[in-house]
Amino acid sequence: MDLLTDESLINKVQNGQLDACGLLYMRYKKPLFNYFYNNIYDVTKSEDMVQTVFEKVIKYKKNFKGTGSFRSWLFTIARNTYIDDFNARKKNRSVDIMDHDFAHEEHGENQMLDQEESNLLQKALRMLDDEKRELISMIKLNEMKYQQVADLYGLSLSNVKTKVFRIMQELKENAHKLQANG
Repeated sequence: MDLLTDESLINKVQNGQLDACGLLYMRYKKPLFNYFYNNIYDVTKSEDMVQTVFEKVIKYKKNFKGTGSFRSWLFTIARNTYIDDFNARKKNRSVDIMDHDFAHEEHGENQMLDQEESNLLQKALRMLDDEKRELISMIKLNEMKYQQVADLYGLSLSNVKTKVFRIMQELKENAHKLQANG
């Protein structure tokens, strides 16, 4: 029986069995959406970018050589998609993204306090620069392994851990500032 690992599924896609891409999509649509949403705070745009990533997976399926993990390759595509979108928005930007009041979906099961904490976290995240917000969302929100992120950025493992530690400290400081002012 063929195991349904990410690598075996992408091999099927490479061999023309495009339905296997549907299984990969089901596995990664939420982590990819979270990655995009935590960087751009736009539900529709995040959903579109997830679709764009999988269009690129199909288009560039032969580029996956199996030397690294599929997840790392996929998030490299996602990161490049985000960078392309960011650069396009930067050229056409009429409103500063950090000053925009973003609407967040509310879930009925959330308590009022949980919503306030979530809002505080989102505001504190928006205070980070794009690179820091992207790095922290990969590690803490999408639960990528430090080594995967190190490989993606071309950094050492210790460098990534140090950066994440410092970003977490800055995030905490941002949250404290917001609480003091709120």
